[in-house]
Amino acid sequence: MRQNSALAAGYEEWLRDFRWEWFCSLTYRGYPPSTKAMRTLKQWLAELKVENGSAGFGYFFALESGASGENFHWHGLTTGLRDTTERLRWLQRWWEIAGEGQIAYFDASGNGIGYMLKHVRPGFDDGIVFELNPD
Repeated sequence: MRQNSALAAGYEEWLRDFRWEWFCSLTYRGYPPSTKAMRTLKQWLAELKVENGSAGFGYFFALESGASGENFHWHGLTTGLRDTTERLRWLQRWWEIAGEGQIAYFDASGNGIGYMLKHVRPGFDDGIVFELNPD
């Protein structure tokens, strides 16, 4: 169920201004603590940036805890990739370090941004990871 907070609406308005390339959903094997979930995502993003990021590389990810509150997974967006066709390679890398995932080409006409932000509300700052080039 989407909790449409003013914070989520503000993020959504801001994020629509970027040219996103991938929409990612990344899950974990087992139930890692949120700190490990954060650390693993940041590792994957750092590798993606070094190996496939251009000068305009950026991302925005929101953590979701699932119905149990312990089933952490991420929904996120990437931009500024040198090669957008390498989705399988990066899914394989996620599998090696964390679990299953899906990477789709971003469709601006869909509701990917709203879906990603469905649980964002005040006090949710620890569940958002982003790096965006202002240009």
